[in-house]
Amino acid sequence: MDFFIMGGPVMWPLALFSVIVLAVTLERLFFFASVNLRTGDLAERICADPASGNEILEGEKKNRLCVPAFRAALENTDPVSAERKCTAVASKTAGETSRNLMFLSAMATIAPITGFLGTVTGMISAFMSIAQADTISARIAATGIFQALITTAFGLFIAVFATVAYHFFNAVSDRFAESLENSCNLILASVNENKK
Repeated sequence: MDFFIMGGPVMWPLALFSVIVLAVTLERLFFFASVNLRTGDLAERICADPASGNEILEGEKKNRLCVPAFRAALENTDPVSAERKCTAVASKTAGETSRNLMFLSAMATIAPITGFLGTVTGMISAFMSIAQADTISARIAATGIFQALITTAFGLFIAVFATVAYHFFNAVSDRFAESLENSCNLILASVNENKK
């Protein structure tokens, strides 16, 4: 708390940014923990028996993200329209896995800039104190600079955490999107083969 107060007024927006990063990170962690991102096993079960595909999907709770795209693949009346519908549904579903990641990306950019702003205003204040002092001492200069650098450190810490979280969740989201697309293609091919 002493460091927070010493950092000055710029610490308040930085504290808000840290809360946003923490909230988004926790929300994404809980979201990914509540769903199964592996689509291959379910797709293989459907491919083994496409006629019972809808029944297989009925009881799926953990795989709920891929169910709409798989249903679109099973409602395959025309291969071209089915593929388009699958792509649209899969794209929308994949968007759910990347929800709120823009906040992490924004915080990774804004937090260090805000920290540097705090440092600049702190340095201005430090040099004003030096200019107004009758005798110049290293202690006066060091105290002001020390206080000014707190905001930079805090801003960079938030940015590092936000960047790591953003890239991690983005990689998970991309991997899921690719897996979902491959699984949909398998089901479409299986349904088309079954019709022949």
